[in-house]
Amino acid sequence: MPGRKYLPVGLERTVSGTATGTYTPLRFSSWTMCRSALSLPPSHPFDGVSVIDSIEFNPRFRYSDVGLDVAFLAMDLDFHGRRDLSEEFVRAYVEESGDLEIPDLLDFFKLYRAYVRGKVTSFRLDAPDLSNEANEAREAALVTARSYLRLAHSYVPALSQPSLFMVTGLMGTGKSYVSRELARRWDLEYISSDVTRKELAGVLPHEHRYEAYGYGIYSSEFSRRTYQEMVHRAHEHLGRGRSVVLDASFRAASTRREALDVARKVAADAWIVECVADETELRFRLERRLHEEASASDGRWELLRQQKEEWEPVSEVPESRHIRLDTSGPPGETMRRLLEEIYIRWLGSPTRAERTISLTRLAL
Repeated sequence: MPGRKYLPVGLERTVSGTATGTYTPLRFSSWTMCRSALSLPPSHPFDGVSVIDSIEFNPRFRYSDVGLDVAFLAMDLDFHGRRDLSEEFVRAYVEESGDLEIPDLLDFFKLYRAYVRGKVTSFRLDAPDLSNEANEAREAALVTARSYLRLAHSYVPALSQPSLFMVTGLMGTGKSYVSRELARRWDLEYISSDVTRKELAGVLPHEHRYEAYGYGIYSSEFSRRTYQEMVHRAHEHLGRGRSVVLDASFRAASTRREALDVARKVAADAWIVECVADETELRFRLERRLHEEASASDGRWELLRQQKEEWEPVSEVPESRHIRLDTSGPPGETMRRLLEEIYIRWLGSPTRAERTISLTRLAL
């Protein structure tokens, strides 16, 4: 069941009295440090910080583990882009309270708080008012709700050990979208061949170099340097316990093996996600990309056939770690299928029994 690993310490905290009465959810917007804004009389015992927006409509909601209140403010600081303040707040609380169990429970509590905020915010989407102002408010609520739910997802450790994901495929198959989205959802290090190549060449990422196939910064020698630099950076991240996504075509088996060798050296789990799409979709994407200034890729339709002829089939990892991902459909559906496939194959490993609980948590 979700949160099973937290059950023993949670019960112990309930018995020991860490569940207590509170008066407000410690939301970022519930704090004020301005006496004049509250119109308080001089005699009011204001000590510089006040919390407003107390819960009065349901007494039961006022009783919970104090860690949930700590987590609420820490989560909301994360939401507003101030993880530094969130970490400092928790550190200061632990130091002052002596509650050394909070760090172990914090992500679980923050996940719960972020999920509830996303759910409550989404209630605004059902407002019957059809005015322009109401529609704008609904759009804003949708953005906010999604942001809270994504934040909740970020508190779930998706990987039990450092992992290397090679996202491979021909140009136009959606490698960069899949790579960036996987890195964003699971807080992984993202390394792009397009960006790395142009850094080595001393040009801006979005500065296009429409070279002939195999020439200029796309020559065999320059491509070798690019892959070596990507693998070097991946090695550094994996060595520090961080998981990595490599975004590149990896058309040659030799370049895939070099990356896999690095993963083996640091005992990292290695996956190959091979992106594929039908040629009609590839042509559409590549021609559209020519007009996208923000793209770092120089891939073009007239180069695709040559790259396809040089493609070497993937056979360097077990079938359970090789995912062929058809990216022809809607992007959101593509990512749903990828994550589902990773979860299923992850459970199929020898440590399935140990990971079942983790997968349940991933589904929260």
